[in-house]
Amino acid sequence: MLLKDDASRGTGSDLDSRHREVPEHQGGLLCSLCQSPVTSRAWAISMSGSHARSFVNPHAIEFRIGCFADAPGCVGRGEESSYWTWFPGFTWQIALCRRCGEHLGWLFRSSDASFFGLILDRLAEGD
Repeated sequence: MLLKDDASRGTGSDLDSRHREVPEHQGGLLCSLCQSPVTSRAWAISMSGSHARSFVNPHAIEFRIGCFADAPGCVGRGEESSYWTWFPGFTWQIALCRRCGEHLGWLFRSSDASFFGLILDRLAEGD
């Protein structure tokens, strides 16, 4: 379950599993900037028929993202928006590395589901 963003305190969204550790032995993926655990290949999911997809934002910047059911190493920040959403029916929110604050992707939510779309070239393989 996701907790609503509390912009007045600047806390952002967190997953109830925020203390869950990324299982490195199951394909752990790290923030490429600070090497902190972010997610696991075990949490890879398919959205709209594919795990990895390329998208272009309104500023014509292309991103290749992978979809993950969970990313305990990320935290959602800022307002949720439906503007230019890449997944119809889902709002999005910036997802930052919980440790260093690097922009790693987006947290997508609908009324009954949520997932992370993480920028694949900002993730590194774990040990």
